[in-house]
Amino acid sequence: MIDPWFIRINLAASGTVYCPAYLQLIRTRTLSFTVRCTFGASGDDNLTVNVYYSPDGRNWDTIPYATGTVTLSAGNTVQRTFLIDAPEHGYMKIELVNESQADTISNIKVWYEIQAWMETYSYRRGAVTEDVTEEPTG
Repeated sequence: MIDPWFIRINLAASGTVYCPAYLQLIRTRTLSFTVRCTFGASGDDNLTVNVYYSPDGRNWDTIPYATGTVTLSAGNTVQRTFLIDAPEHGYMKIELVNESQADTISNIKVWYEIQAWMETYSYRRGAVTEDVTEEPTG
């Protein structure tokens, strides 16, 4: 993976943070987020990853479009990738929520990967047919 899209040194117990940038979706085919973090030794709950959608980059949904969980492993570094069934166009941003009330989550890094459809100037649907140039016999 190349450089992370988002880095956070610490996320306090019961803390929440939004990644400061959002992703623009153009002809999106697949979207994935990879989250790596280190749980505190006395952590008592997971890291929740909420993904929010906006059709225009200004008006954001208040209910997450998708939600995932990085499962607690106290004192350990954990990495998880989330595949998102994203719309072809619009914008997405993520929120990280430390569900632990007892300890900080540290060394948080987030990467994303977008695969897009090739740009075309028209849409094609249905079957491809050939013109019949001969008269039917019989």
